[in-house]
This record gives sequence, C-alpha cells and structure tokens, in this order.
Amino acid sequence: MKLQVLVLCGLAALLGVACESGDGDAELPQESAVPAMAAWAIEALPSPAGHQPTTTSAAGPRIDGNGELLWRFDAGGHVQSSPAVADGVVYFSGDNNVYALDATTGEELWRFETGRGSSSPTVVDGVVYAGNFDGCVYALDAGTGQERWSFKADGETASSAAVLDGLVYVTSQDDHLYALDARTGQERWRWKTADWFTSSPVVADAMVYVFSGSYAADQNEGHVYALDASTGEERWRFKVGDAMASDPAVVDGVAYAGSSDGYMYAIDAATGQEIWRSMTGPITLSSPAVQDGTVYIGSMNGYVYALDATTGEKLWRFSTGSWVASSPAVADGVVYIGSLDNYVYALDAATGAERWRFETGDGVGSSPAVLDGVVYVGSDDGWLYAIDGGGNGEFTGQRPDILCTVPHDIKSYRFTMVTRMDVPQLDNEIEEARRQLEEAERAELQGGEEAPSAQLGLGEGLGAFMLAFLADMRMEAAFVAPDRGELRMEMGNLEFAGIGVGDKQWVRFGETDWRETSEETEELNLLGDLCLGFSFPDVTGYQASEEMRNGVATYHYQLDESDVPQLTDFFRGDTMGIGEAEDWPDHVADHVADHVAVDLWLARDGNWPVRMQAEGRGKDDEGNETSLSLFMEFKDLNDPDIKIEPPIDSD
Repeated sequence: MKLQVLVLCGLAALLGVACESGDGDAELPQESAVPAMAAWAIEALPSPAGHQPTTTSAAGPRIDGNGELLWRFDAGGHVQSSPAVADGVVYFSGDNNVYALDATTGEELWRFETGRGSSSPTVVDGVVYAGNFDGCVYALDAGTGQERWSFKADGETASSAAVLDGLVYVTSQDDHLYALDARTGQERWRWKTADWFTSSPVVADAMVYVFSGSYAADQNEGHVYALDASTGEERWRFKVGDAMASDPAVVDGVAYAGSSDGYMYAIDAATGQEIWRSMTGPITLSSPAVQDGTVYIGSMNGYVYALDATTGEKLWRFSTGSWVASSPAVADGVVYIGSLDNYVYALDAATGAERWRFETGDGVGSSPAVLDGVVYVGSDDGWLYAIDGGGNGEFTGQRPDILCTVPHDIKSYRFTMVTRMDVPQLDNEIEEARRQLEEAERAELQGGEEAPSAQLGLGEGLGAFMLAFLADMRMEAAFVAPDRGELRMEMGNLEFAGIGVGDKQWVRFGETDWRETSEETEELNLLGDLCLGFSFPDVTGYQASEEMRNGVATYHYQLDESDVPQLTDFFRGDTMGIGEAEDWPDHVADHVADHVAVDLWLARDGNWPVRMQAEGRGKDDEGNETSLSLFMEFKDLNDPDIKIEPPIDSD
C-alpha cells in the first residue's frame, strides 16, 4: 500500500466519495472527486468500487409525501423480481413461485411453483414466461397458471425472457443464448458466448442484444453482443472495461448500456460503434429507461441519473441512501425507482426533484411497473406493494444534488484546500496517527515493500489516517491546459509534492530529491474531477446574493442546518465515505455536526464551486467543544503567470 493512496482516499472522503480496498489494492470508486494528479503513485489504474451505506429496517410501510399504499401482498420471502402487469393482473416471482394477483385488490389468483428461484416474468399474448436456477424455462397460461411447456438448459436460466415473432429468447449460465419456439418450447437455435451472460436479452429491429462478462480473473472486460434474431448469427460485438450486468435499452436505433466499469454507453444499434459514454460509476446493475430524449439510470453509488440521450450530458442526479440496483420506470413525467435504503422514490423527470418516497421494510432491488397511475414494486421484506403514484408534485423534503459543469474556456487556475479539526478527546490518537504516517513515509523512501504504511491501509486503517488528515491539512494545486499539473500537500509534519507534464510525472516527500515515476498519468484537471464528484444538496431554490468572486460571477449562499437539514450529513462519517472504517471514531461523526454553517459560492455559469467555507461544531463524549472545518477555493483563473515545469531534467 502506497502512502499516496491514503492521501487520495482522504481527499475522496472529504468530497463525498467512498474509498475501499481489498488486499491492499487501491480503488477510487464512484465519480472520482480525487485530484488525479496525486494518483501517480498508484501501481495500476483503479477499477470502480463502492460501499453500501448502513440501512435501517422498519416494521412496515410508512408514507412520506404523496405516495399512498393501496394494498400489499405477502410473498413469504424476498421479492427482487420486477412485476409485469397485463389485463388487470400483476405477475411477479417470489419465494420460488410465480404469482398472479388482481391488480386492483391484490387478491391472489394463482401461483405456480418453479423450484429453486425464478426470474422476473415476461407476459406476451396470454402466456407468462419465467426461468429458474435449476435451468428450466416455463411457459404458463396467464389466466390459469397451468404449464403449457418447459425447456431444460444445462445451467441457470434466471434471466427474463424476451419474445418476438414467435420466438422466446433466454440466456443460461451454460454460456448459451437460446431461441425457443413460443408455442411448443422447442429449441430453434442456440448461440454460445466465450464469456458468461450477465443480462437478460432484449429484442428490437430483428436483432437480439445481450451482455456478458469475462470468466478470467485477470480480465476486467465485458461485451455487448448483437445477433440476428432469426438465425443467431453474430452481427457485431462491443467491448467495455468490465462485466455488464444490466439489461440494454434499444430506442431509435441506439443501444443504451450500463457497465461495471463505471460508464453508461450509447452504441449505434446497427453497427456497434460507440456514440458516447458518460460516467455513472462505480457499478451499474440498474437497466436504463429512455423517454423523451432522456436516459434514466440508477447506480451503485446511490445516485439516480438523468442523461441527455443524444450527448450523454448529465441533466440531473438524485442521491438516495444506498445502492440503486432497481431499474427506473417513467410515466406521466415521473421517474419511479427503488433503493436499498428501503425506499421507493418518485422523482420529477425533468428536474429530479423528489415528489414523494415510500418506505418498505427492507431494501428495494425490484424494478417498479407502472400502469394507470399505480406503482407495483417488490421489496426484500417479502411484500409486493401497490402504491398510488399520483400526487400534486409538491416538494417533500429533498432536492436533487447540484450538478456542475465547467466552462471550456478555463485553461488554468490555482486551487487551495484546507481542513482543520479540533476534538480534544482525540489528541492522543491524532498524534499516534501522525507518528505512523511519518514512519510509513520513511519506510517508503527506503524502498521497503512491506512498509508500515500497510498498517494504514484502506478499510480498518482509514479511520486513523483520516484523523491526521482532518486535524491539519493544506493542499495547493495548479493546472495549465492541456496536460500540466502540480500538487503540494502538508499534513502535520508530512509533506508531499507531485508534478505532471505531458506523459511524465515526478514526486517528492519532504525535502528529499524529486524522482520520476513510471505510473500512468491520469487526467490532471482537478476542476473537472471535482465537478464530477462534488456532492452537495441543491441550494438553488434558496436566497442568494450575486457576487464577483475570484473573477467569476457567482451566487453566494449562506446556510445552516435550519435551511438545509442535509448539511449535517455533509460532516458525518457515513456521508464522507469513512463511516464504514472499523476504527473511525463514532464520536467524531456524532458530535462535530450538531451545528453546521456553510458559505458557498457557485458559479452562475455551470454551478461549479468557486469557493466554499464549511464548519461543523459540537461536543465530544467528555463535553469538550469540537469543530471540523473545510475551506476550498479556485482562483487565478486563466492567469498567464501560472507556469508548471519539470522539476528535473528528463530524457
């Protein structure tokens, strides 16, 4: 574990990005807010990863806002299946059964036992299709639940079926995509992938689209395949950086696909050529919904995104309390989606503003189905819910997060970030953390592979590192387009500096000599990275003054927890991505956020944070006054005097 990796994760935590690692490998998850110029010491490019915030369990449903419970049905086990609604009947899978319920009353009409598990059902022309973990695909009469036929594959067939022109398409973990006769269940053709299937098939325009991931542990890659729907002949394949576990959406000749490499892709459905990609990391299990020129998608970083379908530009994002594996449903200008924080959300499709939320008793990985204003969705608490999706659209307590965009004409700048923490109860722990960091620095300078810095690795050691980081840190950075960056950081007695020019980079600890490193340079534009990861409640509806700040026209907001209750979360360990560290002191997260005040200057053009001063105050367990402050500022924009040169001669 390199000491610089800890610096990265400290910055990530401060800016609302989680940081986890397994066996000492650094991973920068979500939309990285880390200044990439400091990432030079990481031995390999990071792959996206995330963490699941703590969720709470409730005994039953609670109504917040306008979503009203109409009825619920107890399935006796997790309901992760996505329901299908047809002809006044709701079909879903749960507890090893396929159920049919009256859509108006929730009364059970019939059930069919599938055996071990069952996929989300597909209903076409009076037939319900569902697979299970035993490799069986069933065709059931939609009115009676009687079996019409079954097909046995050699591996799990937990994918949902796609049906087109008399053929039923299913994927199996025997690495085959099957095309079955919809009337008899006889196999028409099969197609084998060299990978393993990670999605259900989708059919559109006489083509079948399906995703896969690689079996090889050392190959982080996945593919989108397009096959001829009649013959199974491969038309094209598109490679991405990791497995693709969501289902594609094909609209107007474009295939939209989320991937575990952190990106949402738009691909020409006829040719397989990439049109655009947009980061929605770290991992996407949610399948996109496309309507009126907008792509809606959930992410395992807890956000729901709205993207321009033509360009991939982020239009808004909304923060839930946990992973979003549910896929969105869009109806009448509202986006409905579940989260593993136990809630079903209704969001304004145009703005992302919350209309209402409905709490279940456990995580919601099921994807909603909406018909005639009623939202049908399952929960891990074992219930299928029917919720009134209506409401007047009044704001019910949470706004979408700020999405910032940076003007392209900013070619250079300087950046400052300062953190200070005063928690007397932790003075001894802070001094010990500083001692360990200094020892790690000395060991790393001596080239030791098993340096004591491993004791400060991500996970259980992140709390100790964060104590030193938050107690006293100052960072100065600069950028000159297109490829020159500089960073200098002081943290107690620890000093680190880095410079990047083109494809070369140099680092220095303390007063030691500069040394060139061989690690791959990432994007050096800290402003762009910060805009991706900047996480702050939307304050644009609050009163602000118009000011010029550092040569930028801004809106100046002066807020406290009475204005925006979420501000208290801004200082808590869970929100900063450090609450999951085993040795992160709980009393810090609990007692530095009793009172919060924030001065925020947002650029009028782009909503990017020009300057921010934030402070939280409280008391520790011993009754001592505590504080935690953060200052950050971009200045000297397009200053011709900013020069960044190599610190030493290099061939």
